[in-house]
Amino acid sequence: MHFIHHLPQALLMPIKFCMRFGFHWIRAGLLCAGVLAGLAEADTPRLREASVPGIWSPLSSLEQQFLNDWAKGLNNDPDTLLTLYWIAAGHSDTAELARVRKTLQEATAGFNANLGDERNAERQASLLNHWMHATFLGQGQTQAKPQTSPHGVEEDSRTRTPEDDRPGPGYREAQSEVATLLATGDFNCISASLLYALLLRYSGLDGEGALLPTHAFIEVDNPAGKAIEVETTSPHGINPERSPDSYARAAAAWRSHSALAAPTYADYRAREKVAFWQLGTRNMLHQHTHPDRMSAADRGRLAEISAYLDPTYEGAQINRLYFLVEEAGRLMAAQKSAELHRLIERVYATVRRDAASFSPDSPLQDNLFSLQLYGLISSAEQDATDYFNQLLADSLNNPRAPAQTTRWRQNLLHALKIRLEKHTGLADADLGRDLLESLAQHFPQGEPETNTFAALTAFFYHRLAYQSAQQQDWPNAVALLEQLIGLDYAPQDRTETDTRLGIAYANWGQTEARHTREAALGLLLQCEALHSAAVCQPLSEWLHKNR
Repeated sequence: MHFIHHLPQALLMPIKFCMRFGFHWIRAGLLCAGVLAGLAEADTPRLREASVPGIWSPLSSLEQQFLNDWAKGLNNDPDTLLTLYWIAAGHSDTAELARVRKTLQEATAGFNANLGDERNAERQASLLNHWMHATFLGQGQTQAKPQTSPHGVEEDSRTRTPEDDRPGPGYREAQSEVATLLATGDFNCISASLLYALLLRYSGLDGEGALLPTHAFIEVDNPAGKAIEVETTSPHGINPERSPDSYARAAAAWRSHSALAAPTYADYRAREKVAFWQLGTRNMLHQHTHPDRMSAADRGRLAEISAYLDPTYEGAQINRLYFLVEEAGRLMAAQKSAELHRLIERVYATVRRDAASFSPDSPLQDNLFSLQLYGLISSAEQDATDYFNQLLADSLNNPRAPAQTTRWRQNLLHALKIRLEKHTGLADADLGRDLLESLAQHFPQGEPETNTFAALTAFFYHRLAYQSAQQQDWPNAVALLEQLIGLDYAPQDRTETDTRLGIAYANWGQTEARHTREAALGLLLQCEALHSAAVCQPLSEWLHKNR
């Protein structure tokens, strides 16, 4: 009998939000951060047993502490945001993080001091953007000394030109993380927006991120009225014109530096506004997390952290589940059933809760379904009844199950075989009977898997009958085999069952004949009333020989 020992690959999820990098196909779960060109980071120990509940990947001490503190409440504290953006870049070097934090704190303190009594929010936002470009962006491979004066660059009192729509020096389309920006000056719209968000918060200002399919910018809070829009890739990017014509004109400049489709006015109108901390969780899914630039383990860890921090974002949930399904498949292929079950115990309640918030048609339901099937098999192997029952019910109710009925049946049969092999003792008879009865409706006549289900049913009852026979309890052996025959989902071919039943009747009759021959004859009459002559033949021949 053949059983399925692995699952098909989970669905691939297209994440369209790619920040001037292209419509990058992110495999749902395979994500994380690139290598810093200017920062050398030693290997950071990561411990699984000390990890946060709901996350399978081993975490560094920095990640663990951050996630534990995160539960105390969301805020836009700049030090917290910097740590989040640092983790999003794939780094856990606390000493380098402390150095960067001190640099930003001292630099913005100097910037704020030079602002003096300036309180106009638009002018503050403009000066900050100019200062960011002059101080941190476009510095090549050498970190420049921060400029503390905001007045070293002329402001936009002049008329804007098409050149203002081009990114400033240091623009690199695929450079999406803030750590490399601070080390090299290279940036794209994502990393520049992350840094600008940090500088805003260190300067006491606030705002939110604005996300388009292929672009991002910052909107700064303005006590005097409408939010101030800052295109962080340009030092002249304050409150640019927003109209169909302006976007059409800007498209030519866009095409000069990007292979992506230029943002449209419709994209702008439909932009998604997110908190600064969400810029960080989304950053865990950007270009620097491409498989060519980061290990599968690091990508998976960031996928889990992103989904943990923002359970409302579908892309993060899909990526986390893909990683977990890949990990479950790896453990099953390596026959590490106990470790696979530990994975299920650690993460399943969390991913099940989070997935419930999304549409039944969401691709994440496919990945959840795959994880449920892996968990079903591992819980059967580990004899974890509560998890088995939970995963069985959840997989049955998963909205993707009807579209994958064959796959579900095949893996259920694998789990069922394991489960029945562990529970074929007479003491467990009711458990096995109830399980088979509850599943029978899912194996209708005519389906390819139904014969296998019927064979498993026969295996269970034959095993119980054999154990009764070993105890010389022939009445129970006969009763079990007759129960099997009476089931709608029993094998249509009764040859093996009839053979066993005939032997059980013969042994029962011999036992009865030790008391009275009439009792044995009565048993033969019972057999003949219920079964074929072939079933009763062993007992009939014995009585004939022993008249």
